[in-house]
Amino acid sequence: MSRKTRIRLGMPGRFKEAEVSLPDREPDPWDIEADLRVVGRRIPRVDGPDKVSGRARYTFDLQIPGMLHGAILRCPLPHARLKRIDTALAETHPGVRAVLVLEAKEYPYAGCEVAAVAADTLAAAEEALRRIKVEYEPLPFVTDPDRARQPGAPAVRPSGNVEPTVSTRRGDVEAAWRSSDAVVEAVFRTPVALHACLEGHGSLAKWDGDQVTLWDSTQAVFDVRDSLAKALGIPADKVRVIKDHAGGGFGSKLQMRSYSPIAARLARKAGAPVRLLLNRRDDFLATGNRHSSVQTVKIAGKKDGTLTALSWKSYGTGGTEGGAQTSGPIPDLYRFPSLRIEEEDVFTHAGPACPMRAPGHVQGMIGLEGAIDELSEKLGLDPLEVRIKNDPSDLRREEFKLGAARFGWKSRRPSGTSPGPRKRGMGVAGSTWDGSGIPGPRVEIKLHARGGVDLYCGTQDIGTGTRTLLAQVAAEELGLRVDDVSVHLGDSYFPYSILSGGSLTAASVTPAARSAAADARRALLDRAAAVLGVRAEDLKTSRRRVAAPGGKVIAWEEVLRQVPGGTLAGVGERAPNFSGYHRGTAGCQFVEAEVDVETGQVRVLRVVAVHDSGRVVNPLLWESQVNGGILQGISFALLEERVMDHRFGKVLNPNLEAYKVIGALEVPEIEIHPFPVAAGFNNTQVMGIGEPAIIPTAAAVANAVANALGLRIYDLPLTPDKILDALEAAAARRT
Repeated sequence: MSRKTRIRLGMPGRFKEAEVSLPDREPDPWDIEADLRVVGRRIPRVDGPDKVSGRARYTFDLQIPGMLHGAILRCPLPHARLKRIDTALAETHPGVRAVLVLEAKEYPYAGCEVAAVAADTLAAAEEALRRIKVEYEPLPFVTDPDRARQPGAPAVRPSGNVEPTVSTRRGDVEAAWRSSDAVVEAVFRTPVALHACLEGHGSLAKWDGDQVTLWDSTQAVFDVRDSLAKALGIPADKVRVIKDHAGGGFGSKLQMRSYSPIAARLARKAGAPVRLLLNRRDDFLATGNRHSSVQTVKIAGKKDGTLTALSWKSYGTGGTEGGAQTSGPIPDLYRFPSLRIEEEDVFTHAGPACPMRAPGHVQGMIGLEGAIDELSEKLGLDPLEVRIKNDPSDLRREEFKLGAARFGWKSRRPSGTSPGPRKRGMGVAGSTWDGSGIPGPRVEIKLHARGGVDLYCGTQDIGTGTRTLLAQVAAEELGLRVDDVSVHLGDSYFPYSILSGGSLTAASVTPAARSAAADARRALLDRAAAVLGVRAEDLKTSRRRVAAPGGKVIAWEEVLRQVPGGTLAGVGERAPNFSGYHRGTAGCQFVEAEVDVETGQVRVLRVVAVHDSGRVVNPLLWESQVNGGILQGISFALLEERVMDHRFGKVLNPNLEAYKVIGALEVPEIEIHPFPVAAGFNNTQVMGIGEPAIIPTAAAVANAVANALGLRIYDLPLTPDKILDALEAAAARRT
């Protein structure tokens, strides 16, 4: 059954009432301007004290009685076939309890799993690995994507190294080139980047009879459960996956990795629990990466700033995996009457790629926003005005205007006119992402006569503050304080939830929590009505009391004591999206950067970010997400690159000493402005912010550097050597 209700959609000053259809027991969406008691407040993380005191338990912290330590032997060659393996010396090494030779007989990249060992200590396991004798047959390999595209390159797959993925056309691009006032073409390159999670990848497996429990640092408790069951050939109900706290994932933990079934198989063979944690080198080699891209972008426009056409040809490598698309934001971010998109995956003998925060969008914005800046320069126009003129989103147009005012965009100098050896420049870029959430997550809430409220959900908090968001939503609906709600997450024995990735979690799980709280509240008031002899719809509840007309009040505990077992439960399930306001979030960021032309060093001085994501449940956590996205984007623009020696097919920087990520000294001044929007897709009106926060950053940094120097470096990261080379080449052209 469903019912109709009216809600306000849109942005402040432009709200419009709309009728939406809701499931019968679904709470009405909170109005975007409703003055709520708990939701919308800057409440510190409920698990903050546990994290700063060390009480929070990560997979890497776990120690259980009788636990063994696992380690994996990896293929050192970029492409090889197994000829012979001898594990005799490893099996007799003191402390070794199990040795496993894995099924694969051919290894497509350096870092593939060959064998594994479980031992009493990690040192014994690692020594046993060194005692395994392996004879490999080296095979032809290719790790350079440009070479992999050439005829005769060593084959990564039988079907070929190049696979077309996207082909889209609208309008007449060739005619648009001829009729436009300016045309710009450039090739933009972005590198392979690594997730570099604070907590690496790893599992602890323990068998009890025919059931296995896996503690895993994951973004997808239920997906890991199902994948592990399939890998082990057992029913899913024989697998329990637990994840308490996780030190980040950024997409690299969205699927089960090979170490999980290896840990389970070692544990079964040894008859003891096995903890298998990857070291940073193995983590960087085998658990995913952000794919590279080579984007050939051709763009055209009119003298008045109207964009007329875009041609987008892109390829990239995800190593042995595909998914190297970059054109996700291209068709919709700006209007192009004529558009042509062609993309290819290039397969190489390198570690497999996987989703990384806003996959493809971060890379794609480098080419798109860089090309718009170059075209604007050629037309003699302000690049911000060109964006606003061609942006189909009324939200983002207003956000561009707000950001420009806060940032001081009018003080931007013409490119290349900043004086002195430390030249300053300004850049801007837009963002687009869905973030409206999906149905499926379930939540159960229990009210106890002994006091306290427990909330159960199988979702996982990967460090984004999900526990706190759910506690706030439940407390709001039940008229409680946040401290009154204990949140239990990260267990496949809890109600089902979806993976945590793609900015899905908050928009998908908070509505289920609110529905469960409303259900529990209804059950409580029904019981109280019977006790008080009034109608349930006349009752109100807050602060663990129920009030009836006429001043009669009864405590929750008194009602709940009359319930068998002393506990009332409410359940909620995330409903399909309602017909909301705007499909997707907008957003934009402005960057001021300084480039030292004597050293080539780039320093980001200031970032102004404007983002919308529906209702903000907790501004403190929301700003934390935006801050994190901006810092990760700056790191991608200036520092991060997996360096591969293509002669030997090996990664040269599989550690955090040589693979550079942003540090405290590189953090700029960041000013964040939430842009309120009544999105209307669910009962909390929440939209995701994890991905949108990183999408425009690197592009805005690259545009700021180009504005400072008066020339563009097309190959990320923007390292000092590339900047000095570009300046030297420009000087040579002038003489």
